[in-house]
Amino acid sequence: MGLLSPAVTQALPLPEWLHVQATLTRAQVPACPKEQAEGLALTLNEGRIEGRLERLSLDLSCSRSGGGTAEGEGDALSLLLTLPAIDFHVDRLTLHLPKAVVTGAAELRHNEQYLEIVWHTNAGEARMELRPEQHGWRWQGELPGALIAPSLHHPLTLDGGWQPGKPLRLLAEGELPAPLTGAWQLQLAAVQGEHGWQLQPDSRLKVARLRWKQLELNRLELTPVGDVMLEGPWRARLSWQQGRWQQQALPGAALLLSGAGSDRRQGAVALELDRGLQLKGDWHYDRGLALTVPPQSLPATGVWQWLGGWLALPVGLAPEAGKLLLSLQATNLLDAGRPIAFEAELEEGRLSYRDMRAEQVGRQFQVEMGQTRAA
Repeated sequence: MGLLSPAVTQALPLPEWLHVQATLTRAQVPACPKEQAEGLALTLNEGRIEGRLERLSLDLSCSRSGGGTAEGEGDALSLLLTLPAIDFHVDRLTLHLPKAVVTGAAELRHNEQYLEIVWHTNAGEARMELRPEQHGWRWQGELPGALIAPSLHHPLTLDGGWQPGKPLRLLAEGELPAPLTGAWQLQLAAVQGEHGWQLQPDSRLKVARLRWKQLELNRLELTPVGDVMLEGPWRARLSWQQGRWQQQALPGAALLLSGAGSDRRQGAVALELDRGLQLKGDWHYDRGLALTVPPQSLPATGVWQWLGGWLALPVGLAPEAGKLLLSLQATNLLDAGRPIAFEAELEEGRLSYRDMRAEQVGRQFQVEMGQTRAA
């Protein structure tokens, strides 16, 4: 009679003087080595059966909640199917999900429809309801944000599931870390292959409205590009639909982000302003988000045309030739007190204003922390 089976009602009450204890040293799911239990103890004390586990490790993307008729499937049946249908105290319970692990002292509370898991962690209390579904699992709950990342101070809600032969799906929602403000939603779908977990194309991270300093961006969406593994090289596209800087409206644009190897704290970035207009740089995250865009040139005519799509430019003034040299340096975009240095220089410019022409025009602008100076 498993933990997820209906509890058996005692026909006759047990005498309170009866005291019995049964123990099990170790158990493991053969096909899912991460799922194991140690130090199981069942105690009949004063007419009540009490359950205790020293360690319990669950792998909800491998072990099964049913089936087991085909060859090899019985080796993947979860330990939850073998535990008695009573409440358990677990000294250390570990839940394994792709690229995520939750560990801490916990209570397993039996219900006829589901199993409630309550963790007691240093970051606070986490709760999850676990239900069998199509030989797999469905889960729903709430976690302290700090369990996922120290910068997440608000709780996260989780809803997802996994069934054999189908993608693992997870829906998570929470609040962005300071100094950013806004609500985010993660829709994740992944399948397990020979080389690990691979994101599906419909995976995405959404932010309806992001605010940072005097910047506001609407309908941000981060999606994988191509075959993206949870381990190894990756590429993603971050797009947004319009925005605002102070009182100035901003157009929509997109960033192409990439990283190589197992180090996911650094990589390359490319800002797509318009067709044929792209700025490339590098990013690095280590207690802050640094961004470097080395000097690179864009056609002045293309930049002017792009600016004209969302700015009120002087009537009659237009560049006919020239290159615009741009660069940017930010030591930490997440720290409002850190400077952001931006430089723009026009080289070999040719401008027209109505019937007038200007040749070999050069101009340099430097912007830092909102202060502008021209040279």
